[in-house]
Amino acid sequence: MPQVVFLSTDNLEAFFVYDELLIPYFNELRWSVTTLSWHEKNVDWNQFDYVVVRSTWDYQHHADTFAEVLESIDKSSATLCTPSMGMN
Repeated sequence: MPQVVFLSTDNLEAFFVYDELLIPYFNELRWSVTTLSWHEKNVDWNQFDYVVVRSTWDYQHHADTFAEVLESIDKSSATLCTPSMGMN
């Protein structure tokens, strides 16, 4: 079963987020979906097959740290479905 993670953020109360609407469609295809904040520390990105950048609404306030997270995903075996394309 492919493992997908939706990259999100910590506090979404002030935002409209529709990520959860996609999960049933992935589940129908027998794909497992997890939602994870990009602020999480020490994530083993190798445990996922795909990382999809979804609701990382505060990344611009921490651009360097966000770029580091994308770089660590790029270096893992996971496929970053929204390539970092030179965020550094």
